[in-house]
Amino acid sequence: MVRSTWSAAGAVVVISGVASAGLLDFSGLQHGEVIGNQFQASDGVTISAVNFNRPFDLAIAFDSNLSGTADPDLESPWNGGNLPSNTDLGMLMILATNNTDQDNNGIIDNPNDEGNRPAGQFILDFSTDQNEFGFDLVDVESINAEDGSVEFFSSGSSVGMVGFADFVDNMSAHYRPGVSYGDNSANTISPLTAAEVGFSSFDRVVITLGGSGGVDNVHFVPTPATGMILTAGAAGFLRRRRR
Repeated sequence: MVRSTWSAAGAVVVISGVASAGLLDFSGLQHGEVIGNQFQASDGVTISAVNFNRPFDLAIAFDSNLSGTADPDLESPWNGGNLPSNTDLGMLMILATNNTDQDNNGIIDNPNDEGNRPAGQFILDFSTDQNEFGFDLVDVESINAEDGSVEFFSSGSSVGMVGFADFVDNMSAHYRPGVSYGDNSANTISPLTAAEVGFSSFDRVVITLGGSGGVDNVHFVPTPATGMILTAGAAGFLRRRRR
């Protein structure tokens, strides 16, 4: 089985600062665990959620390696997308469709993703300014019906937005070759840079899901002011596969 992570293309040279590229793969969380400030101390990221359809707003973990869950569309193997069908994504982040926690332990019973359209948002607040942002998208079924997007903010103001439709539009500046959506699909979205989207940096990202789906392998790189990173060889980031 292929294990999905990220690595820089070519040699990496850290010029200044202590910050470095970060990766949230949600490993170590339990199936149904509520996601919030678990990554604040280690990665400088706080996660919150907005559910457009419920009186509660919960981002939770979902184990894609399980079978017989409340949502088989979030279970591997994957059926479409630019990731191999046997890619081991492990824990995903989803919007909870219920808040039942009978044991009152922060673990949602019978985890399932919000299927109403539109579904809601994941909000990632960073403690330092960032320059790049990439992620994996699972089970985004239809661009026409599910108008998802990634929006970037700096000091409370929106500075740019990219729609999921742009990733499959070869006329878009944000086209990502190989990305395709559908039921039980799994795609990696190679990092968007601040320059590509048209701003200098960001400290908040809002991922809007137009319907059901999950997010994984959230990759981010700080601006040169907090930790300059130069890559020798091909620019950008490539996925490293561990068997």
